[in-house]
Amino acid sequence: MLHAVRQFTDARRKRLLRSPFWRLVAHFVARVFENGSDDSGEDELDLGVGALLALLAVPGLFVTILLLDKYSSLLRMMRGGPAFDPYTAALPDQYFYVAFSMAITGLVAVVKWQSIFPDRRDYTNLAPLPLPTRNIFMANLIAVLAIAVLFAVDINVASSLLFPFFVHLELPVWALFIRFAAVHALSVILASLFAFFGLFALTGLLMTVLPRAVFRAVSLYVRVAVIVYLIGLLVTASTVPHLLTAAHPPPLWVRLLPPVWFLGLARSLIGRSDGIFVPYAWIAIKAFAGVCLAALVLYALSYRRHFALVPEAVEKGSREGLLRRWLPVRRLQGLFLRGPFQRAFYPFILTTLFRSDKHSLFFGAFFGLGVVLTSQRIASGMNHQHAGSALSLNGDLLSAPMLLIYCMILGLRFAFEVPADLRANWIHRMLVDTGKHEAAVVARKVILSAVLPVILLVAMPMYIRAWGWQVGLTQALVMVSAAWFLAEYLLVKFRKIPFTCSYPHWSEHTIFSVLLCVLGMLVFSTVPTAMGQWMLESPLRFLLLPPIIFAAYKWLAHLREENEYASGLIFEDQPEPALELLNLSRN
Repeated sequence: MLHAVRQFTDARRKRLLRSPFWRLVAHFVARVFENGSDDSGEDELDLGVGALLALLAVPGLFVTILLLDKYSSLLRMMRGGPAFDPYTAALPDQYFYVAFSMAITGLVAVVKWQSIFPDRRDYTNLAPLPLPTRNIFMANLIAVLAIAVLFAVDINVASSLLFPFFVHLELPVWALFIRFAAVHALSVILASLFAFFGLFALTGLLMTVLPRAVFRAVSLYVRVAVIVYLIGLLVTASTVPHLLTAAHPPPLWVRLLPPVWFLGLARSLIGRSDGIFVPYAWIAIKAFAGVCLAALVLYALSYRRHFALVPEAVEKGSREGLLRRWLPVRRLQGLFLRGPFQRAFYPFILTTLFRSDKHSLFFGAFFGLGVVLTSQRIASGMNHQHAGSALSLNGDLLSAPMLLIYCMILGLRFAFEVPADLRANWIHRMLVDTGKHEAAVVARKVILSAVLPVILLVAMPMYIRAWGWQVGLTQALVMVSAAWFLAEYLLVKFRKIPFTCSYPHWSEHTIFSVLLCVLGMLVFSTVPTAMGQWMLESPLRFLLLPPIIFAAYKWLAHLREENEYASGLIFEDQPEPALELLNLSRN
């Protein structure tokens, strides 16, 4: 049976591809799943269509499996828990799934931002052909619609099947299960499409009203802002469901969140709106229709203009002027850059970060996560303050900047592992002595150059204004010491010139490393701040800080000495061999 279906599908696909129009549609679909364009020359992760779709579906599957503990009557009975209404208990989970589907779909759309419209290669190949522009437009439009539906279904397929099943473990009525499952699938898929077409409309709007050079200059910053917003939507899952039921009407900022609208649609269709969610359901329907119409109109307006101006586009880094204006590297070389290696590769790293959209977007995602987590920590600290009273030395308020610093350091460290153009690293192989290098040193100086302004120009003045000079200087000293230690620790085994080595090989320790990063964030954001508060209680305790820093320095030096046997630069990250050789014949 499956073989017959596969044969019919293959035959139908081959018949469609004989048509020039549908072959053009297939071409635009394939562009979105390409690992990189020929123009960029950037080395990308080798992810096919199947691998990418599986990667997008896995988070929803794992999140849903974790909910079994909440809805299982057997597990609740073993713990002695009381009976509960699964529909009422499902409200926060429904909101999370709506926010999750919008965030993931939006992030995919941001990453594939530049693959939506034809590029220079498409113009070169398609413009000479006897194809009307309207055919190219319609083919690209159909491809975008198909990709939007594919991503929306793929991201939500696991939750649409398992989550309704878990909710109805104590309600074994097939009619209720089918209704809930259909409503849940409809709400999350519409939310995903809303996010996709919302970004699609935003792209078309910017391309319509802005000159092409200006669009290229601001597109990265718009995408980073979108990432921050999407991460913020996902974080609201911990507070918004409670605000929706605790107060009526809820705060204005809650009512303006798109996930609230689609949650209202889901609750209304299953008959559990309680008179609260019906207005949001109508907002969701109107907003979805408006976004789809706006996306179509703006796409049509911007497409012809964009396609016609492709040959005139000058593909150059649009942020190099900003780099030269705000980061006068040459003037500062004599202050903190020692030797030709550091003076050569410090500006190289900064230039790559500013010039490459991929690396800027990667670091921007970590920076956005840090901003969201910091804002949430500040909001938590402000909730413990009494109205009209002075700010107390609240641990949440003191530790909030540490979350941003941690995300910035981790984001830069991971960005160093992402290659820019491996076809060009021959110049580094030829000119650099691989046995004598300062890769870790220059990488640490780049990290500290990004982090120190946040500490000294943002966090410390805020501390001084709120609690005085003593608290501000103490916390700044603690933050600088913690940032230095984290950067040194993450670069102990660093033997690469950033952006010039292949991707790290996947190993069995990767998942453990991810969990360790999450645990490290909790430790980094609490322990140094608590130490600063402890030292402020008695001035004599400041005498313990130099020995602590010296002990940390000696420990890191010991770790570096242990890795000196493999201190040469590498340009291809290979997995560790299963069998280590003694290499006794080495001179």
